[in-house]
This record gives sequence, structure tokens and C-alpha cells, in this order.
Amino acid sequence: MMTKTEVISRALEMLGERVLYLKVELAALNQSKGEDTKSSAGDKFETGREMIAQEISKIESQLHQAHQQQHALFQIRDKKIVSSSI
Repeated sequence: MMTKTEVISRALEMLGERVLYLKVELAALNQSKGEDTKSSAGDKFETGREMIAQEISKIESQLHQAHQQQHALFQIRDKKIVSSSI
């Protein structure tokens, strides 16, 4: 059975992996957006760019949420460490 400290550490580790994954996805989308060139089919270009922009927005939101979760876990962990050392 895992202790509370071990659970928090594992959760932080998993969130760290998620943040890394989201950052890689975001970089790939930004690169794709930058490489997308306008063709004679302008509507398709605009639709593609909009889809990429929506996906970037979604991933940025998920990244923000993951950072908030990390912050909350750090506070719980640090509070637990402080209170257990008193």
C-alpha cells in the first residue's frame, strides 16, 4: 500500500509527464501552423489554420489545467512536510 506522500509524488510524476506531452504536442501544432502555406484553395487553407488554432487553444487549456493541478499538489505536499516536521 502506498503512503500519502508516495501517492502525491506519483501524481506529480504523472502530471509532469502530461505537461511534457502537451508541450510537445503544442510545439508540433505551432510548427505545423507555421509550415502551412496558402494554396489556390484559400478556403481549405483558412479552415485548416482554424482547426489548428482550435487544437492549440484546447491544448493550452489542458496545459494550464495541468499546471494548476501541479501547483495544488505541491501545496499539499509542502504543507504535509511542514506539518509533519513540527
